Amino acid sequence: CIMAVLFLHLDCVSGPCPFGDVHLYPPGLPRLNRIFIWDVKANTKAGLELKFSAPLRQIQPGEMCPDLVSYNINSCIDKATVNIGTFCRNGSVSRVKLLGGVIMSLHLPWNLTVTTSGFNIANRSSIKRLCIIESILKGESSIMLMSPNYPLGFPEDELMTWQFVVPSNMRASVLFHDYSLSNCERKEERVEYYIPGSVSNPEVFKLSDSQPANIAGSFNMSLQGCDQDAQNPGVLRLLFQVVVQHPQIDENVTHLVDLSKERNMTVTIHFEGWPRRTPLMSEPMCLICKDPRTCDRVLTLASGATYKISFLCKDLSHLRITAEKGISMTKVA
Repeated sequence: CIMAVLFLHLDCVSGPCPFGDVHLYPPGLPRLNRIFIWDVKANTKAGLELKFSAPLRQIQPGEMCPDLVSYNINSCIDKATVNIGTFCRNGSVSRVKLLGGVIMSLHLPWNLTVTTSGFNIANRSSIKRLCIIESILKGESSIMLMSPNYPLGFPEDELMTWQFVVPSNMRASVLFHDYSLSNCERKEERVEYYIPGSVSNPEVFKLSDSQPANIAGSFNMSLQGCDQDAQNPGVLRLLFQVVVQHPQIDENVTHLVDLSKERNMTVTIHFEGWPRRTPLMSEPMCLICKDPRTCDRVLTLASGATYKISFLCKDLSHLRITAEKGISMTKVA
């Protein structure tokens, strides 16, 4: 397969940087698959902002964009390069802010004629972290995002932030699908949320915790790494989903589940087909909540307590309840 690869170097260290809309040069190229690569050098204490004219959708490694148009973003600080991610068109990611320089590539198929890159570059003051990714979620939607370098390791002792712009009349929930942890010598890997109106900002969670749900409006989520064991560093990585829904009519209706008099019993409320089947992204999300902000697709209740649960679900017919009870057998002489 013959491909045209075009490099453009932008020096934003020794002189003024040509910020603004990024155009595709030279025009009139042969009808070949094309890769445009922009290598932007910038001071490591300064920030760069990539703003997209049409929002993007992050994809996993090995996944292809339906129209074969993809953007790849790499952050460059000193000699270290970090893969922020690969993105398709038609998504929610509107801006990516980076610390230091950036290598940006745009892949175009041979049969697509475009004259503009679809993004512009602006300089910003230091963001004091690896990157900030902004997603604008205007209606009911579901998006998948992942940590830089995924499925490889997030850089040691780094910090990054996702900013989610959500209408105040909508509700957002965060679900972790895949994660692993480093072997930390100092500090602790964690996720921090800044939720407007919360009395405990930032709200700190372990990656193993159930993440916040039923969040009203916009919020920020940050991933913090640690100082890793030099001999056995391990891998910090994260793949997660953000689901935005209209408030459910019965979200404030609680249901009492009384297991206080039971022993050796568990009750699991789950989606149809669990645990053999994983719901498709396109399927309506059904969440079970043990309090207004702690919700998940599966909830297991242990005996010896009373629970008040509620549902973020348009159709409860998709849910099932499984009860298991341990029975001890006594041998009679």
